Amino acid sequence: MSATYYHLLGRVVLAVHAGHGQLDVREALSKAGLTKDVVERGRKLAEEGEALITRRLEEQGEDRTVEHGLHAAVDELEMWAQTARFRLKAAVTDTALLEQVFDKHLHAHEHTLTAIARALRILSMIRASKEIQEALGDVRATHDLLVRGWTLLKKVLKYTDMRLGPAPASDKDGAVFKDLARHSLSMESWLEGVATSAKKLSDKPILLGLVGYIPEGVGLPLGGGSFAVVLHEQARRTPPDPTDARATSGWSIGRQGRNRENLGKGFVEPTFE
Repeated sequence: MSATYYHLLGRVVLAVHAGHGQLDVREALSKAGLTKDVVERGRKLAEEGEALITRRLEEQGEDRTVEHGLHAAVDELEMWAQTARFRLKAAVTDTALLEQVFDKHLHAHEHTLTAIARALRILSMIRASKEIQEALGDVRATHDLLVRGWTLLKKVLKYTDMRLGPAPASDKDGAVFKDLARHSLSMESWLEGVATSAKKLSDKPILLGLVGYIPEGVGLPLGGGSFAVVLHEQARRTPPDPTDARATSGWSIGRQGRNRENLGKGFVEPTFE
């Protein structure tokens, strides 16, 4: 999916927060190109970005149906974050690492934006940290945790896109919509610079996780079919039995067929080709 306004803004908030982090983190990021001036520019972009959201809602009104859906989606995302916290606290002994994953100081003025930035941090840290992956143990379960979080985050982003778009009673040619589009381009440009800096840190995955940018070829991938998560969870509870003909969501044979999407042991990875 193409990056929505809130997605871009959440990534800016996350990268700026990393740039304001502990001294050793700041120094490493600065050497890679995320200097104090760059971080300050990002801070201003985040501030201006939130102000534009407030202006959009004040000038053009809001769709209550969309707002209700957004609040419910954010609740689901935060429940996933609590599940991730529970899973990691039970498995990871490094308390300093856990504090970086679930950074209580990472927040924006708006609650929705805070939830998005924190979800991005959790996802990127799980993807980047081998210590976390090894502590969780089950590779498929770790992948499913990422897929579920990413799916719920995309649901939130879908509603935020609807929230900032023209409402039924709003002026579709309002100046605020043009300003939102211009600001999106500014954030994209700034994030391209962050990406360039991040690529210099491929040997420091934790820093990449803090910034929220995982270059291709580094860490775990993100994506996949969310419906497959349920299959995988059921498969772990009820191991597939070739002699058992009963229908079960834990057994992918018959549902996906004997094809390349079937990874064995009840696991499927849809290609949609």
